[in-house]
Amino acid sequence: MPRRERTQVRLMLIGLLTWALSGTAGLATLHSRAELHLGWAAAQAVFGLAFWVNTRLPWELKRGTLEIAALAVEVGCALVITAWSSYGFEPALFVIIAGQAPFCLSLPHSWLLVVGQTAAAGLISATLERPLSSLGGLAMYLSLQVFALGAATLAISEFRSRRALLRVHAELMATQTLLAENSRHRERLRIARGLHDDLGHQLTALSLQLEVASHCAQGSVVDPIVAAQRVTRELLSTTRTVVGSLRAEAPIALEIALRSLASGMPHPRVHLTIPEDLTVDDPAHAETVFHCVQEALTNAARHSDARNVWVSLVGGLGEIEVQAHDDGRGTETITLGHGLTGMRERLEQIGGRLDLHSAPGAGFTIHAWMPRAARGA
Repeated sequence: MPRRERTQVRLMLIGLLTWALSGTAGLATLHSRAELHLGWAAAQAVFGLAFWVNTRLPWELKRGTLEIAALAVEVGCALVITAWSSYGFEPALFVIIAGQAPFCLSLPHSWLLVVGQTAAAGLISATLERPLSSLGGLAMYLSLQVFALGAATLAISEFRSRRALLRVHAELMATQTLLAENSRHRERLRIARGLHDDLGHQLTALSLQLEVASHCAQGSVVDPIVAAQRVTRELLSTTRTVVGSLRAEAPIALEIALRSLASGMPHPRVHLTIPEDLTVDDPAHAETVFHCVQEALTNAARHSDARNVWVSLVGGLGEIEVQAHDDGRGTETITLGHGLTGMRERLEQIGGRLDLHSAPGAGFTIHAWMPRAARGA
Protein backbone atom coordinates (compact mmCIF):
# COMPACT_ATOMS: atom_id res chain seq x y z
CA MET A 1 0.00 0.00 0.00
CA PRO A 2 1.16 3.56 -0.61
CA ARG A 3 2.52 5.42 2.37
CA ARG A 4 -0.25 7.47 3.92
CA GLU A 5 0.92 10.97 4.63
CA ARG A 6 0.06 11.86 8.23
CA THR A 7 -0.45 15.55 7.52
CA GLN A 8 -3.03 14.77 4.86
CA VAL A 9 -4.81 12.25 7.04
CA ARG A 10 -4.97 14.76 9.87
CA LEU A 11 -6.46 17.38 7.55
CA MET A 12 -9.05 14.85 6.44
CA LEU A 13 -9.96 14.02 10.04
CA ILE A 14 -10.17 17.72 10.93
CA GLY A 15 -12.54 18.26 8.02
CA LEU A 16 -14.74 15.34 9.10
CA LEU A 17 -14.78 16.62 12.67
CA THR A 18 -15.73 20.13 11.53
CA TRP A 19 -18.53 18.72 9.37
CA ALA A 20 -19.79 16.56 12.25
CA LEU A 21 -19.74 19.42 14.76
CA SER A 22 -21.42 21.80 12.33
CA GLY A 23 -24.11 19.25 11.51
CA THR A 24 -24.67 18.42 15.17
CA ALA A 25 -25.03 22.10 16.06
CA GLY A 26 -27.46 22.62 13.18
CA LEU A 27 -29.45 19.55 14.12
CA ALA A 28 -29.82 20.71 17.73
CA THR A 29 -30.68 24.29 16.76
CA LEU A 30 -33.21 23.43 14.08
CA HIS A 31 -34.81 20.77 16.27
CA SER A 32 -35.28 23.27 19.08
CA ARG A 33 -36.97 25.64 16.62
CA ALA A 34 -39.08 22.87 15.11
CA GLU A 35 -37.54 23.76 11.72
CA LEU A 36 -35.78 20.47 11.07
CA HIS A 37 -36.78 18.78 7.82
CA LEU A 38 -35.64 15.86 5.71
CA GLY A 39 -34.12 17.95 2.89
CA TRP A 40 -31.66 19.64 5.24
CA ALA A 41 -30.60 16.30 6.76
CA ALA A 42 -30.21 14.75 3.29
CA ALA A 43 -28.01 17.65 2.15
CA GLN A 44 -25.80 17.23 5.23
CA ALA A 45 -25.47 13.48 4.61
CA VAL A 46 -24.66 13.95 0.92
CA PHE A 47 -22.05 16.58 1.84
CA GLY A 48 -20.34 14.11 4.20
CA LEU A 49 -20.41 11.35 1.57
CA ALA A 50 -18.94 13.67 -1.10
CA PHE A 51 -16.25 14.76 1.36
CA TRP A 52 -15.28 11.11 1.91
CA VAL A 53 -15.14 10.46 -1.84
CA ASN A 54 -12.86 13.46 -2.28
CA THR A 55 -10.48 12.59 0.55
CA ARG A 56 -10.54 8.78 0.58
CA LEU A 57 -7.05 8.70 -0.99
CA PRO A 58 -5.12 11.20 1.14
CA TRP A 59 -1.78 10.29 -0.49
CA GLU A 60 -3.01 11.40 -3.93
CA LEU A 61 -2.07 14.99 -4.73
CA LYS A 62 -3.68 15.34 -8.13
CA ARG A 63 -7.16 13.87 -7.95
CA GLY A 64 -9.33 12.95 -10.88
CA THR A 65 -12.71 13.76 -12.35
CA LEU A 66 -14.58 11.86 -9.64
CA GLU A 67 -13.01 13.93 -6.88
CA ILE A 68 -13.68 17.19 -8.73
CA ALA A 69 -17.32 16.15 -9.19
CA ALA A 70 -17.52 15.33 -5.47
CA LEU A 71 -16.18 18.80 -4.65
CA ALA A 72 -18.88 20.35 -6.86
CA VAL A 73 -21.51 18.29 -5.02
CA GLU A 74 -20.17 19.62 -1.70
CA VAL A 75 -20.51 23.20 -2.95
CA GLY A 76 -24.10 22.52 -4.06
CA CYS A 77 -25.02 20.91 -0.73
CA ALA A 78 -23.48 23.81 1.24
CA LEU A 79 -25.49 26.35 -0.78
CA VAL A 80 -28.68 24.32 -0.32
CA ILE A 81 -28.08 24.12 3.45
CA THR A 82 -27.44 27.88 3.55
CA ALA A 83 -30.72 28.50 1.71
CA TRP A 84 -32.82 26.14 3.85
CA SER A 85 -31.63 27.08 7.32
CA SER A 86 -29.89 29.66 9.47
CA TYR A 87 -28.19 28.23 12.52
CA GLY A 88 -24.86 30.10 12.40
CA PHE A 89 -22.52 27.25 11.42
CA GLU A 90 -23.38 26.83 7.73
CA PRO A 91 -20.26 28.75 6.53
CA ALA A 92 -18.06 26.11 8.19
CA LEU A 93 -18.94 23.88 5.25
CA PHE A 94 -17.43 26.42 2.85
CA VAL A 95 -14.24 26.46 4.93
CA ILE A 96 -14.05 22.65 4.57
CA ILE A 97 -14.45 23.01 0.80
CA ALA A 98 -11.72 25.66 0.66
CA GLY A 99 -9.34 23.27 2.41
CA GLN A 100 -9.97 20.58 -0.23
CA ALA A 101 -9.83 22.79 -3.31
CA PRO A 102 -6.01 22.83 -3.85
CA PHE A 103 -5.96 19.03 -3.95
CA CYS A 104 -8.41 18.97 -6.86
CA LEU A 105 -7.90 22.27 -8.66
CA SER A 106 -5.07 24.59 -9.60
CA LEU A 107 -4.37 27.45 -7.21
CA PRO A 108 -6.05 30.12 -9.42
CA HIS A 109 -9.15 27.94 -9.81
CA SER A 110 -9.18 27.31 -6.05
CA TRP A 111 -9.22 31.06 -5.45
CA LEU A 112 -12.06 31.45 -7.93
CA LEU A 113 -13.99 28.72 -6.15
CA VAL A 114 -13.54 30.38 -2.75
CA VAL A 115 -14.61 33.81 -4.03
CA GLY A 116 -17.49 32.34 -6.04
CA GLN A 117 -18.98 30.25 -3.26
CA THR A 118 -18.65 33.14 -0.80
CA ALA A 119 -20.45 35.48 -3.23
CA ALA A 120 -23.16 32.88 -3.85
CA ALA A 121 -23.68 32.29 -0.13
CA GLY A 122 -23.81 36.04 0.48
CA LEU A 123 -26.37 36.50 -2.31
CA ILE A 124 -28.57 33.71 -0.92
CA SER A 125 -28.34 35.13 2.60
CA ALA A 126 -29.10 38.66 1.37
CA THR A 127 -32.14 37.44 -0.54
CA LEU A 128 -33.44 35.57 2.50
CA GLU A 129 -32.27 38.32 4.91
CA ARG A 130 -29.91 36.07 6.83
CA PRO A 131 -27.10 37.32 9.15
CA LEU A 132 -24.41 36.16 6.73
CA SER A 133 -25.47 38.85 4.23
CA SER A 134 -23.63 41.59 6.16
CA LEU A 135 -20.21 42.65 4.92
CA GLY A 136 -18.68 41.80 8.28
CA GLY A 137 -20.06 38.28 8.20
CA LEU A 138 -18.91 37.70 4.63
CA ALA A 139 -15.43 39.09 5.36
CA MET A 140 -15.05 36.88 8.43
CA TYR A 141 -15.95 33.65 6.66
CA LEU A 142 -13.96 34.64 3.58
CA SER A 143 -10.90 35.10 5.78
CA LEU A 144 -11.44 31.63 7.31
CA GLN A 145 -11.65 30.14 3.83
CA VAL A 146 -8.47 31.92 2.78
CA PHE A 147 -6.75 30.52 5.88
CA ALA A 148 -7.94 26.98 5.04
CA LEU A 149 -6.82 27.42 1.44
CA GLY A 150 -3.37 28.62 2.55
CA ALA A 151 -2.99 25.75 5.04
CA ALA A 152 -3.88 23.20 2.37
CA THR A 153 -1.42 24.78 -0.08
CA LEU A 154 1.36 24.60 2.50
CA ALA A 155 0.46 20.98 3.27
CA ILE A 156 0.72 20.10 -0.42
CA SER A 157 4.09 21.83 -0.69
CA GLU A 158 5.37 20.01 2.38
CA PHE A 159 4.01 16.69 1.09
CA ARG A 160 5.73 17.10 -2.26
CA SER A 161 9.00 18.02 -0.58
CA ARG A 162 8.77 15.01 1.71
CA ARG A 163 8.04 12.71 -1.20
CA ALA A 164 11.02 14.07 -3.09
CA LEU A 165 13.20 13.61 0.00
CA LEU A 166 12.03 10.02 0.50
CA ARG A 167 12.61 9.26 -3.17
CA VAL A 168 16.14 10.71 -3.09
CA HIS A 169 16.88 8.85 0.16
CA ALA A 170 15.75 5.58 -1.40
CA GLU A 171 17.92 6.22 -4.45
CA LEU A 172 20.94 7.05 -2.27
CA MET A 173 20.53 3.92 -0.15
CA ALA A 174 20.09 1.69 -3.19
CA THR A 175 23.04 3.33 -4.95
CA GLN A 176 25.17 2.82 -1.85
CA THR A 177 24.25 -0.87 -1.85
CA LEU A 178 25.13 -1.22 -5.52
CA LEU A 179 28.43 0.66 -5.12
CA ALA A 180 29.41 -1.54 -2.19
CA GLU A 181 28.59 -4.65 -4.21
CA ASN A 182 30.51 -3.39 -7.24
CA SER A 183 33.46 -2.48 -5.01
CA ARG A 184 33.47 -5.98 -3.53
CA HIS A 185 33.31 -7.47 -7.02
CA ARG A 186 36.18 -5.33 -8.33
CA GLU A 187 38.33 -6.05 -5.26
CA ARG A 188 37.75 -9.77 -5.66
CA LEU A 189 38.86 -9.59 -9.31
CA ARG A 190 41.88 -7.47 -8.38
CA ILE A 191 43.01 -10.07 -5.84
CA ALA A 192 42.43 -12.86 -8.36
CA ARG A 193 44.47 -11.09 -11.01
CA GLY A 194 47.21 -10.32 -8.48
CA LEU A 195 47.47 -13.96 -7.43
CA HIS A 196 47.51 -15.14 -11.03
CA ASP A 197 49.88 -12.55 -12.46
CA ASP A 198 52.35 -12.25 -9.57
CA LEU A 199 52.30 -15.29 -7.32
CA GLY A 200 51.34 -17.68 -10.11
CA HIS A 201 54.15 -16.56 -12.38
CA GLN A 202 56.70 -16.66 -9.56
CA LEU A 203 55.67 -20.17 -8.56
CA THR A 204 55.91 -21.27 -12.18
CA ALA A 205 59.40 -19.81 -12.41
CA LEU A 206 60.38 -21.50 -9.14
CA SER A 207 59.08 -24.83 -10.43
CA LEU A 208 61.17 -24.48 -13.58
CA GLN A 209 64.29 -23.62 -11.56
CA LEU A 210 63.75 -26.65 -9.32
CA GLU A 211 63.32 -28.79 -12.41
CA VAL A 212 66.70 -27.62 -13.69
CA ALA A 213 68.28 -28.12 -10.26
CA SER A 214 66.96 -31.68 -10.06
CA HIS A 215 68.80 -32.58 -13.28
CA CYS A 216 72.04 -31.02 -12.07
CA ALA A 217 72.01 -32.31 -8.51
CA GLN A 218 73.57 -35.58 -7.39
CA GLY A 219 73.48 -37.74 -4.35
CA SER A 220 71.56 -36.78 -1.24
CA VAL A 221 70.62 -33.35 -2.64
CA VAL A 222 68.20 -34.83 -5.18
CA ASP A 223 65.50 -35.92 -2.71
CA PRO A 224 65.00 -32.47 -1.08
CA ILE A 225 64.81 -30.84 -4.52
CA VAL A 226 62.18 -33.33 -5.68
CA ALA A 227 60.19 -32.68 -2.49
CA ALA A 228 60.43 -28.93 -3.09
CA GLN A 229 59.19 -29.47 -6.66
CA ARG A 230 56.17 -31.40 -5.36
CA VAL A 231 55.33 -28.69 -2.81
CA THR A 232 55.72 -26.00 -5.48
CA ARG A 233 53.34 -27.82 -7.86
CA GLU A 234 50.79 -28.27 -5.05
CA LEU A 235 51.07 -24.59 -4.13
CA LEU A 236 50.65 -23.59 -7.79
CA SER A 237 47.58 -25.82 -8.07
CA THR A 238 46.14 -24.33 -4.89
CA THR A 239 46.76 -20.80 -6.21
CA ARG A 240 44.93 -21.62 -9.45
CA THR A 241 42.03 -23.06 -7.47
CA VAL A 242 41.78 -19.93 -5.33
CA VAL A 243 41.93 -17.67 -8.41
CA GLY A 244 39.17 -19.69 -10.09
CA SER A 245 37.08 -19.56 -6.93
CA LEU A 246 37.43 -15.79 -6.69
CA ARG A 247 36.41 -15.33 -10.30
CA ALA A 248 33.51 -17.77 -10.06
CA GLU A 249 32.11 -16.37 -6.81
CA ALA A 250 28.45 -15.29 -6.67
CA PRO A 251 27.63 -12.52 -9.17
CA ILE A 252 26.74 -8.96 -8.25
CA ALA A 253 23.75 -8.86 -5.87
CA LEU A 254 21.74 -6.46 -8.04
CA GLU A 255 18.41 -7.65 -6.66
CA ILE A 256 19.19 -6.27 -3.20
CA ALA A 257 19.81 -2.77 -4.57
CA LEU A 258 16.71 -2.84 -6.78
CA ARG A 259 14.41 -4.00 -3.98
CA SER A 260 15.88 -1.35 -1.69
CA LEU A 261 15.11 1.26 -4.34
CA ALA A 262 11.55 0.02 -4.92
CA SER A 263 10.64 -0.35 -1.24
CA GLY A 264 11.83 3.18 -0.45
CA MET A 265 9.70 4.88 -3.11
CA PRO A 266 6.79 6.65 -1.35
CA HIS A 267 4.69 6.90 -4.51
CA PRO A 268 3.67 5.44 -6.92
CA ARG A 269 3.24 1.86 -5.80
CA VAL A 270 6.06 -0.24 -7.28
CA HIS A 271 5.47 -3.81 -8.44
CA LEU A 272 8.93 -5.32 -8.97
CA THR A 273 9.50 -8.75 -10.54
CA ILE A 274 13.01 -10.24 -10.64
CA PRO A 275 13.63 -13.91 -11.58
CA GLU A 276 15.49 -15.90 -8.96
CA ASP A 277 18.01 -17.15 -11.51
CA LEU A 278 18.81 -13.72 -12.98
CA THR A 279 22.49 -12.88 -12.48
CA VAL A 280 24.65 -9.95 -13.59
CA ASP A 281 28.39 -10.49 -13.59
CA ASP A 282 29.77 -7.20 -14.90
CA PRO A 283 29.63 -3.98 -12.82
CA ALA A 284 28.95 -1.82 -15.88
CA HIS A 285 25.95 -3.94 -16.83
CA ALA A 286 24.71 -3.99 -13.25
CA GLU A 287 24.92 -0.19 -13.05
CA THR A 288 23.07 0.14 -16.37
CA VAL A 289 20.24 -2.12 -15.20
CA PHE A 290 20.01 -0.19 -11.94
CA HIS A 291 19.88 3.20 -13.66
CA CYS A 292 17.22 1.98 -16.10
CA VAL A 293 14.96 0.95 -13.21
CA GLN A 294 15.79 4.14 -11.29
CA GLU A 295 14.88 6.36 -14.24
CA ALA A 296 11.66 4.43 -14.87
CA LEU A 297 10.54 4.98 -11.26
CA THR A 298 11.60 8.62 -11.28
CA ASN A 299 9.74 9.24 -14.53
CA ALA A 300 6.57 7.66 -13.13
CA ALA A 301 6.82 9.67 -9.90
CA ARG A 302 7.66 13.08 -11.36
CA HIS A 303 6.04 13.21 -14.78
CA SER A 304 3.37 10.54 -15.27
CA ASP A 305 1.16 11.17 -12.20
CA ALA A 306 0.93 7.38 -11.98
CA ARG A 307 -0.51 5.39 -9.10
CA ASN A 308 1.25 2.14 -10.02
CA VAL A 309 4.37 1.20 -11.93
CA TRP A 310 5.24 -2.36 -12.91
CA VAL A 311 8.92 -3.20 -13.38
CA SER A 312 10.15 -6.61 -14.47
CA LEU A 313 13.58 -7.96 -15.32
CA VAL A 314 13.84 -10.78 -17.84
CA GLY A 315 17.00 -12.76 -18.38
CA GLY A 316 17.27 -14.60 -21.68
CA LEU A 317 20.14 -16.43 -23.31
CA GLY A 318 22.94 -13.88 -23.35
CA GLU A 319 20.70 -10.86 -22.73
CA ILE A 320 18.87 -8.90 -20.05
CA GLU A 321 15.63 -6.97 -20.54
CA VAL A 322 14.14 -4.28 -18.31
CA GLN A 323 10.44 -3.61 -18.84
CA ALA A 324 8.63 -0.82 -16.99
CA HIS A 325 5.05 0.38 -17.43
CA ASP A 326 2.98 2.84 -15.40
CA ASP A 327 -0.71 3.74 -15.34
CA GLY A 328 -0.13 7.49 -15.62
CA ARG A 329 -1.65 9.98 -18.00
CA GLY A 330 0.70 9.15 -20.89
CA THR A 331 1.60 11.48 -23.72
CA GLU A 332 1.09 11.70 -27.45
CA THR A 333 4.61 12.93 -28.17
CA ILE A 334 7.59 11.54 -26.26
CA THR A 335 10.21 14.17 -25.46
CA LEU A 336 13.56 12.84 -24.25
CA GLY A 337 14.76 14.66 -21.15
CA HIS A 338 18.16 14.32 -19.52
CA GLY A 339 17.16 11.12 -17.71
CA LEU A 340 15.92 9.17 -20.73
CA THR A 341 18.75 10.50 -22.88
CA GLY A 342 21.29 9.34 -20.29
CA MET A 343 19.58 5.93 -20.14
CA ARG A 344 19.83 5.54 -23.93
CA GLU A 345 23.50 6.56 -23.91
CA ARG A 346 24.34 4.05 -21.16
CA LEU A 347 22.64 1.26 -23.08
CA GLU A 348 24.34 2.12 -26.36
CA GLN A 349 27.76 2.09 -24.67
CA ILE A 350 27.34 -1.59 -23.79
CA GLY A 351 25.59 -2.57 -27.03
CA GLY A 352 21.99 -2.27 -25.83
CA ARG A 353 18.95 -0.34 -27.01
CA LEU A 354 15.97 1.54 -25.61
CA ASP A 355 12.35 1.52 -26.83
CA LEU A 356 9.73 3.96 -25.51
CA HIS A 357 5.96 3.81 -25.98
CA SER A 358 3.18 6.05 -24.69
CA ALA A 359 -0.29 7.31 -25.55
CA PRO A 360 -2.70 9.70 -23.82
CA GLY A 361 -4.38 7.82 -20.98
CA ALA A 362 -2.32 4.67 -21.61
CA GLY A 363 0.65 5.36 -19.37
CA PHE A 364 4.34 5.21 -20.28
CA THR A 365 6.31 2.10 -21.23
CA ILE A 366 10.09 1.65 -21.15
CA HIS A 367 11.74 -1.38 -22.73
CA ALA A 368 15.50 -1.64 -22.35
CA TRP A 369 17.61 -4.46 -23.76
CA MET A 370 21.30 -5.16 -23.18
CA PRO A 371 23.68 -8.11 -23.63
CA ARG A 372 24.55 -10.15 -20.58
CA ALA A 373 28.26 -10.05 -19.69
CA ALA A 374 29.92 -13.44 -19.79
CA ARG A 375 30.85 -14.90 -16.42
CA GLY A 376 34.44 -14.18 -15.59
CA ALA A 377 34.78 -11.55 -18.31
